[in-house]
Amino acid sequence: MDEEATFSDDRERNAKRVLLRCCALSLAFTMVVTCFHGVLQHVVVPEMNKTFSSWSENIGRRPGPEDRSQTTPSSTTSARSSLLRAKSPLPEVLLCNTSACLDFSARTAQLLREAINPCGDFYKYACDSWQHDHALRRQAHYVSTDTVYLKQYVNMLKKALFKPGAIPKLGFLYQVCKKVTGDTLYPRLLSTFLYTLNIRKLALLDGQFSKYSRRGPLSYMVSEQHECSSSCDIADVETLPAIPLVNWTSLFQGLLGVDVRVDRVRVTSPQYLLNLYKNFKFDKADILNHIVLRVMILILPFVSDDVLFDRIAAWKVSKEHLLPFEATREDQCLHTMLEVEPYMPMELVRSSHLVKLSNARVAKDVLTGPSFAFAFIDHLREVFQGQDTFLDALFKNIALIQVEVLSPSSLTKAVVAFQVHRQHLHQNPATPLLYFVYYYVKNAAMKRQRPLAASQNESWTGWTLHFSDAMPRLDPPFTTLQIPITAFDLMLPTDPVVELFHLPRVAFRAYRTLSEYVLYYVREHNITSARATLESLRMCLKHQSDESIITEEESSKAGMNPVLDFLAAGSAYNLFRSELSRIAKRVRFKGLEDYRSGQLFAAVSRRVFLRERQSRLSAVAAKRGR
Repeated sequence: MDEEATFSDDRERNAKRVLLRCCALSLAFTMVVTCFHGVLQHVVVPEMNKTFSSWSENIGRRPGPEDRSQTTPSSTTSARSSLLRAKSPLPEVLLCNTSACLDFSARTAQLLREAINPCGDFYKYACDSWQHDHALRRQAHYVSTDTVYLKQYVNMLKKALFKPGAIPKLGFLYQVCKKVTGDTLYPRLLSTFLYTLNIRKLALLDGQFSKYSRRGPLSYMVSEQHECSSSCDIADVETLPAIPLVNWTSLFQGLLGVDVRVDRVRVTSPQYLLNLYKNFKFDKADILNHIVLRVMILILPFVSDDVLFDRIAAWKVSKEHLLPFEATREDQCLHTMLEVEPYMPMELVRSSHLVKLSNARVAKDVLTGPSFAFAFIDHLREVFQGQDTFLDALFKNIALIQVEVLSPSSLTKAVVAFQVHRQHLHQNPATPLLYFVYYYVKNAAMKRQRPLAASQNESWTGWTLHFSDAMPRLDPPFTTLQIPITAFDLMLPTDPVVELFHLPRVAFRAYRTLSEYVLYYVREHNITSARATLESLRMCLKHQSDESIITEEESSKAGMNPVLDFLAAGSAYNLFRSELSRIAKRVRFKGLEDYRSGQLFAAVSRRVFLRERQSRLSAVAAKRGR
């Protein structure tokens, strides 16, 4: 009994001892946690907040030497916060005085400068980059709008070619292209072309050059009474305009044979194309004639007949990332036609819903629609992060800008404009847009007379227009955004990315102009330190346009026909591209295929023109120095 009592007492004492130890451990743990919490709250957390704040301030600004001595991070942060918390919506009160604000504005200006480089090649830095960044989402990530258009174009052309009796002559040439072998393709095509056109020893140049008056080869100017003339004249080969990389005698001998000497050729007026398009009343044989010439110019560099399809296949491989379909022999024949003349065959197979033209209203709806407004606002919000008050005021001003589409009515004489609108806008609303483009180009070119070359041996580019003619203008007081109608091609399908934009190049053109307006706005209200950036932008634009302006002394000379120059660019480019293709075999011409034909030719022609003009000015200066 005593042993049991003793055991019970020992067990009770052990239990109490364990309980006391647990309480002591709990108390000690509580004290440790309390002390740690106090240290963390009063020492560690404030230091971490200071460190993070310092890091954030360093990320937001890169202070210069003068900033380190005059402005502390805390004072800069408070000044910046108080500026952003300003309640006044007026941008005049948002004076950018702090170093952080100036640094932020400088970085913003640098972003805008890197986004669009006005000093460089326009299409390289604007067009190519825009298409690369705005690939179609409904197709593969690398497919562009031009690719989708090309695919639809090929499918429509296939249906028309395979349909009996739809376009018999063009279909016949297409069948010849498919059936003949590589070693006989060139002579078969050439003989077919000559037979179809009833050409023996005269090469037919359709829609490329203006007819010449008897007073001189380049003095003829287009008159209103000849606008729809399609008559052909005979001209001497030696009187044809001098174009770089074009030797007319070699060209015709390459087309008709080296034993055939061509002294006189048949040329047409530049209104030939206009006559083809007017009210859809044109002869399909005329369109075929034009395609034939372009095809022959394309295949001219292929010296060996059996490598023609190899060349076309190589061209396909170089553009493989742009073609979402396999290139069969049929596709190769079609692409040959499309490469030399991308618009003419389309007139034969065009769907009616693709040619409806709602004149300027459609273009205005494009630029005033929600898609463009939201896209541009999102772009500005991304660039000007944290500047909400400033952006609100800026958006209000942008919303007040009116969009004006420069239609032919604002570029031609009143009588001509009345005839255009009466005959083609009201009587025939389905007139193709190229008719209006022609009017725009003709009148724009007529205002820019170029001096006649001193001799035929002197090289002359024949290019009278530069990219600024198709660029929108936002002139002071910056209330109207003028978009030339040439910026729109309503025959193209809608791009799903930009929705209402019928041609993606409209987007970056408008972006560029509004970006210039943003630079002007921030400079006027002292929001940015980008005065030097804006000045460099103006200097670059001045360099791009003013250097091409001919002085009054030069313009007083006999000038060549600017319309002739513009229409002649197509043939000259084909030979120019052939020359570059031969160069590309020896030297890797990286990015050559990224250029569209007109863009590449315009850029090179412009550089040649500026180089020649500079050489002439240098020669004049040297003579004066003597």
